[in-house]
This record gives sequence, structure tokens and C-alpha cells, in this order.
Amino acid sequence: MTTISLGQMPKGYQANEPQSVYWTLSLYVDRDNLKDVLGFHPEPEHYRAVQMASNDSLELRNAMEPLFNDIADREREGQVDDILLAASTPRQGETIAITAPGQIEWETEGSVFCASPPGLDTPRAMDFRRFWYSHLDGAVSYHLSFRVAYEHTPADFYFLSLLQKAAAPKEFSRNNADSLENGKARSRRPTDARLTGVQPLDEILVSDTDVEDARFWHFVKRRFEADARALIPRLRRAGHGQSVEPDPSHAPPFWEKYLNPPLNLESLQFETLVVHNPFIEVPGLEMPLARFMFFFNDETLFERLMPPLAEGETTRAPRSVMCQERCYVRYPAKIEELVEKGRHHNPPRVDMDKDYWDWLTGDKYTDEEFNRLKATRPAMQDKARTDCLHYLFMAGFCQNIIDFMNQDASEVQDSLDPVYPTNDRQDEESFFVRFANPRALVTFVKRSRSLDTGNDYIGTCPYAFLIHVAALHNEYLARQYEMSTFSLIKDVQKLNSKRRLKKAADRFYRFRTGPFANYGRFRYRNIFRYDTEGDVFEALDKRRGTVRRDEYLEGLVSSMESQTRDLEARITKEDEGRVNFALGALGFFGLLQLVFSVADIFTPSGETPARFTVDGVLPFLHAAQSDHTLGDQLTYLGLYLSALATGGLILFVCVILVFRFLRR
Repeated sequence: MTTISLGQMPKGYQANEPQSVYWTLSLYVDRDNLKDVLGFHPEPEHYRAVQMASNDSLELRNAMEPLFNDIADREREGQVDDILLAASTPRQGETIAITAPGQIEWETEGSVFCASPPGLDTPRAMDFRRFWYSHLDGAVSYHLSFRVAYEHTPADFYFLSLLQKAAAPKEFSRNNADSLENGKARSRRPTDARLTGVQPLDEILVSDTDVEDARFWHFVKRRFEADARALIPRLRRAGHGQSVEPDPSHAPPFWEKYLNPPLNLESLQFETLVVHNPFIEVPGLEMPLARFMFFFNDETLFERLMPPLAEGETTRAPRSVMCQERCYVRYPAKIEELVEKGRHHNPPRVDMDKDYWDWLTGDKYTDEEFNRLKATRPAMQDKARTDCLHYLFMAGFCQNIIDFMNQDASEVQDSLDPVYPTNDRQDEESFFVRFANPRALVTFVKRSRSLDTGNDYIGTCPYAFLIHVAALHNEYLARQYEMSTFSLIKDVQKLNSKRRLKKAADRFYRFRTGPFANYGRFRYRNIFRYDTEGDVFEALDKRRGTVRRDEYLEGLVSSMESQTRDLEARITKEDEGRVNFALGALGFFGLLQLVFSVADIFTPSGETPARFTVDGVLPFLHAAQSDHTLGDQLTYLGLYLSALATGGLILFVCVILVFRFLRR
């Protein structure tokens, strides 16, 4: 049993150890969730006040921000509004232990795979740090950094793959027994007290000085809540213009508790601050919206990807030379053999047991193969097929695929297509290789001076971290913008009618001055000074779907806005037509009244026509008793009707004009 000394790491600076991986897991707390707790949207000056009141945060700032500012233009309006904040932990970090299950099972291609490489369940010591990073809009992200040393063995490669599965467990499904409650299916979260039924979430255990063998996400939740309960009250006091660290010797005025009621720290739950969404690869599972990065400091793996040039060579060998088909046909063939062996199970079961791992470690190149490949692959070290295992692992890991032993050469080549370098110029000057999948940024280096500095403060390379954290913020900002856009579309579709058109226009105005303006204002553009980091950032933004969402959503809003304007123009045209018709009719009847008036004046008898009687009886009704002719009576009738029609039309037009005025 491996003995691990848990607790604070020794004071001082830690050397950057070779053959280590630095894993940073990042959680995002958006500004609206913070507002629900604080009562206001936090601003950069609030975070800055908290930073200035903490020696640990100032030490973190002084060490890291010069490196951030070296590679990126982070200034806005004369100052930097992204703030680093230390968590409630010493700078040197602490040592924890993580233990994986001895056997892992996943399902793919219609078969259940069961892998148990010797040593997988050995507890592994990990260096652990955590800190906060605030963003332009007042949102904040929480980062947990782990470092673990490893060997190039199947057990360690599967352990590293499981770390990624702890945050994004695709290829795993929920155990039926754990997916039901009272006979009904229910969604699960990894922070729930009950099991999720997903093996990496339930069986990866963490031990520290406080708790032994806690589930991984329970460990994350406990640390997050402790750090949030230290940060939020300070942030709230800064937002109310108070001292971040109140002086206990001075009692606050009696009215302060009414203006600023105390926070209920017990209400600061992980689930309150961190958004959970359905994890689409595993139905019935909800995961915190987390992104992560891995930074491999490993000369051997780096040289597999970027082989050193042989004497006299000017270009590196292409991946098609490094991963040749004949070297990899045996691995899928062996899996097929195991599938046939397990056909009696339903679904078929592939047992990658001791016999399989003995076969793998005993696999050798023939002398002919080795001599031929050695000529084109200077990085080959011996006749054992360690380089094939390395390529299989890296290809699977970069795409978050735990079934990495079941690949052929073409799959390995495709999966090892980096986001940097991508051309000959970059290849010549590159000292790192970077890959990206929808949730992770993965870097391989031979050595890194910036990692030597960053390791002691944030537990990773600060250059890679800044790319990662900017892409993280952009992705979540785009998700919020997407939700606001679809809410706008639903509202406008309901309001796009003649009577509610003004409300639709108001809704567009609020959207354009609210979510749309904030998205443009708070989104990180390509802030990086150098092509290397800038190219990776743009590739990561594209891989995460931020660019696609941006273009798609703007198209939706513009289309809906155009349709609303067209509807408004059509309704306005129809209204104008009705008004013009009414005015025309009014003019016609006015002209008719004028004609009758003229005819009345110029009657043949030269007499002044009789007027209506006082009691309102029309003269033509007593034409027989009248001295006037029938023509006179008809004239009076025409005058009466035209006056009535004219008055009615004038009243109708006035009503329309008043109604249109009130709708403005």
C-alpha cells in the first residue's frame, strides 16, 4: 500500500518535474448568479478591493500578471479589469491523494469493455492548488489545479484518461439501479448525496487531511463552498463601499443590519452558484459547466509528436510516417478476437484482463520492422512497442476517448491533428504542441520556463492558462447570449401583431441595449500579442462553438428584426390606406354638400328655401302641405344626409388619429 503524506506542501518553490501532467479544472459562476447572492452585479473595482486587502492575492497578482501582460493586451480604459484572487489556502498548496477503481467499464460500438491494467487502483499523490479569476462583466471562475507524476504504463495512461472522464464522462452510461428513485427515472448530479450510476463519478475517490475517500465531485464541492464563503462576504462589503476586512474593535452602526442584512453563509451552496446542464452524452446526468486543460511536461511524448530532426534534415517526418498502418493492425484485431470470445454475453463483453496486458507488454517489433522504422523515426528508443502505446494513448486522450487501444493508424493520425502547429512555419519554431476538444485544451512540451514560475502559484503554465480562461469566458458568455436571443425571439413572435407591435419594438430595443451590447462589450477578442497564442485562442474559440453561435444568433436576430420591420411597414401602409379612403370619402361628401348648397341658393323661384322646423321634422315629409316643390324637398334631404355623413366621417377619422397617436 502506497503511503502518501497528506497536507500542506513544504514551503518554498517547487521544481517543475519532468514526466508530469498539470491539470486545471475550471468552474464558471456567472454574474446573474452572483447578483442573486450579493444583491448587485459585482464590478471589477469590487474584486480589486478584495485583492488589495489580501497579501496572498497580491503575491499571486505580482507573480502572474507580468506574464499575462507579456503575451496579451488586457488593458481596457487604462486599466486591467481581470483580477486574480487567492483562495483560502497557502501559496505552496497541499498534497492530496486520488484513487481510481481497479477495473473500469464502458460501452462503445455495441460492446461492453472491461479494462483492468495492473496498478490502476494504486493511490496517487497529487499537488493541489486553487484560486479565483474575475472577468470583464463581473463573472468569476474558480480553478482547481492538480499535478501528478506518471509512468508510461497502461495503468497510468488509463488513470490520466479517468481524470478527464471525471469532468466529462462520455462513453459511460448510468447504472440502471442508480438511475431510479421510487421506480421513476430521475436526473442525477455528481454533487448529489446519492450515486449517479456513472462509474468515474462514483468511484474516483479523493483523500485529504479532512476527509478520506470522498467522491471527486464531493471534494470539489466542499472546497468550492469553503472558498465561496470566504470570498462572497468580502465582495459584498466592497460593493457597499465598506472595508473588505472590518475592524472587530469598531461596532457597526445599529442601522447597518437593516440596510445590509447579514448573509446566510449556509445558503452559499455549490448548486446555487454553479450552473448545471444536462450532459448530452449520458442521458439522465447533469454536470456542472466545467472546462479544463492538461499541460504535459514530457520530453518523450513531445518527441513522439515533434520528432527531433536527424542530421542534415530540414523538415520533420509527417504523421503518416510516424503512424504506419502495419504497426497498428494488430490492436483492433486483438480487440475483435476478444469481442468474439465474449459473444455469449448480451451485449458482447470485451475483457481486457491480465492476459491482454501481458500480450501488450510482450509485443515487440521484428528486427526488420525496427530497422526500417528507426531510419525514419529517430525518436524510437527500443524494439518494444512503447511508441505505439504512446500514440494510441495521446490520440485517445486528446479526443477524450478512453477506448484508445481500439484504434487503427488512420484514427491515430486524425486524432493527433493539433490546433498548433498547423503549418511548416509554425512547425519550425514550435516548442509545444496543442490539441483541443470541445471541453479541454491539451498541451505537450519538452520543457517550459513559464511553467517553472506558474507551477508555484496557479499550478500550470500561465500562457496556456490565459488562453484557456479567455475561451472559457467567451463560451459561457455566448451561451447566455444564446438564451437571451431565443427568449427575444419567443417574445417577439407573440408580440408581432397589429395591436402589440410597439411592445415588440421595445423588446428589440431592450435586447440591443442589454444582452447584445453586453455580449459585444464583455467578450474577449483576440487579445494575444503573439501569433502562437493568438492562433490557439482562435482555434479554441472555434472548437468550442463560440464563433458559430455568434454568427448564427446574429443572423436570427437580424432576420426577426427585419420581419418585424416589414410587418410594421405593412400595417402602417394598410392604416394609411384606410385613412386616405376615409379622407377621400370625407372630401366627396363635402363636395356633394357644396353642390346641394349651391343648388339651394340658385333655386328657380328665387325664394329662400325653408329650413328645418324646430321640432326636427324633415320638410319633405309634409310636401303636400308645403308651398315648396318636390325638388326643394329632395334638396333639403340631400343637404341633411351629406351633413350627417360628413360629421360621421370626421368623427371616425378623429378616432383613428387619436388611437394611432396613443399607440406611439
